[in-house]
Amino acid sequence: MVSLTSSNPKVTVPASITLKAGLVTKSFPILTEVVASRESATISASAGGTPLTATLTLRPIGTKSVTLTPLSVVGGADVAGLVTLECPANPPTSL
Repeated sequence: MVSLTSSNPKVTVPASITLKAGLVTKSFPILTEVVASRESATISASAGGTPLTATLTLRPIGTKSVTLTPLSVVGGADVAGLVTLECPANPPTSL
């Protein structure tokens, strides 16, 4: 059995995982929550000895592009803007 922990409450790992006889690796799920600014989490794994760690960085959703149509207008004219995020938004996402 390998015990797992996360230093950040916005990052959830299973409390432990069990490897079948003969195996030396096993993947496990890590669930993350939306963040408003960059955060980190230290994931620790221990199988009875000294824990080993890895750092996971969480970042907010970024903007992929901004498009204006048309690009040039006479002052007072309307312009349409389109923002594209780098991944689907998680509610609530303010732009």
